[in-house]
Amino acid sequence: MEENNKGTRSSKYEKKSKKKVVLIISIVLLFLALLLFFLYYFFGGNFLEISKEGNDDVVEVIVFDDSVEVPNVTCKFFGKKVSKNELKMIKNIDVTKLGNQEIEYECKKSFFKKTISIKYNVVDKEAPVMEIDSQDNVSIYVGDEYKEPSVKATDNYDGDITDKIEKSGEVDNKKEGTYEITYSVKDSSSNESSKTIKVEVKSRPVVQSNNSGGGTGRSSNMSCGEAGVIYLTFDDGPNNLYTPVILDVLSKYGVKATFFVTSSGSDDLIVREHNDGHAVGIHTSTHAYNVVYSSDEAFWNDMNIVKERIERLTGVSPTLMRFPGGSSNTVSRHYSAGIMSRLANQIEEKGYGYFDWNISSGDAGGTTDPTQEYYNVVNNLSKSRGNVILMHDIKYHTSQAIDSIVKYGIDNGYTFDVLNTSIICHQAISN
Repeated sequence: MEENNKGTRSSKYEKKSKKKVVLIISIVLLFLALLLFFLYYFFGGNFLEISKEGNDDVVEVIVFDDSVEVPNVTCKFFGKKVSKNELKMIKNIDVTKLGNQEIEYECKKSFFKKTISIKYNVVDKEAPVMEIDSQDNVSIYVGDEYKEPSVKATDNYDGDITDKIEKSGEVDNKKEGTYEITYSVKDSSSNESSKTIKVEVKSRPVVQSNNSGGGTGRSSNMSCGEAGVIYLTFDDGPNNLYTPVILDVLSKYGVKATFFVTSSGSDDLIVREHNDGHAVGIHTSTHAYNVVYSSDEAFWNDMNIVKERIERLTGVSPTLMRFPGGSSNTVSRHYSAGIMSRLANQIEEKGYGYFDWNISSGDAGGTTDPTQEYYNVVNNLSKSRGNVILMHDIKYHTSQAIDSIVKYGIDNGYTFDVLNTSIICHQAISN
């Protein structure tokens, strides 16, 4: 009985001891928790520090620049730098959106956590890009229309801002002089681009009739066909490299032209010119002025070689021709006085039509730039008269310019045709 009572007392004592231990542990843990809270609340800032180096209140970021340089944010725990793994950006910077953004950085160590806010300003400093379908320097003749170039503007942030382009300056096509046209555009961040084109309005050259050298002389007749019609003419071919390119472009747009051929190039190209519906006329066999203009007889011998070639290849006797150097050339004076006046009369007596031009592409020596050749042509087109254009299908730059020339004519309401003997386009004969 006593032993049972002793066992019961022992068991009760053990239970009380366990409760005391649990209570003591709980009190200690609570004390530690309160101590940690006290330390964190009142002294945590001294244990964990987060800061940004530099004095800039706002960090500037370029729009769309993913390689943003994050400011040097440091975190110290008890004065010692923590690893970068314990420092993180809570939200990324949106570099696609202009303006101010506030980004928080967080540093966490054990039970302690600190944040810092950094202000960013996403800006656009890139100017818009302007595309102008024009040379920096353009020339037109008095009375000719100045054709406004196509102008586009795009911005890296705003996109297409062509509608914001402003133009200053005007061209007075009735008065000689140099005029400046400036196109400018600003994006939403006030970045600006501008481009200035200089337009020279000059008097049209007039070839005067000249009876010197024993010739009768002839004044010019430059009606050059129907108003608003473009007569493309190509001299000195065919050329095995460039004539096919030109023929392909003409076929692409369904446009017809006139080819004044020589003895050079492939027979197949003359056949193709004829079969494609183009006019094939006589130019010269040799293009050697000292031979062609040495005498009337020498001229006709040279011309008949080309005439016979065309007849053999096409089955048609040609009636169109162009003098080497044009009817107004003066080089012939060195070889035979008055020969151009005599030949012009003979040409017409034999039923041929000879043709000069009232627009030169400049491809024979004035330029080797396809873009400049394009402007030489389109800036001198007129709907008040016919437009006989001198080009050469032996020139690479002409083969590169012809597409844009034809497209411009079509887009601006011109029509295209071949020359015929009813058309008169004669410069003044000077020999």
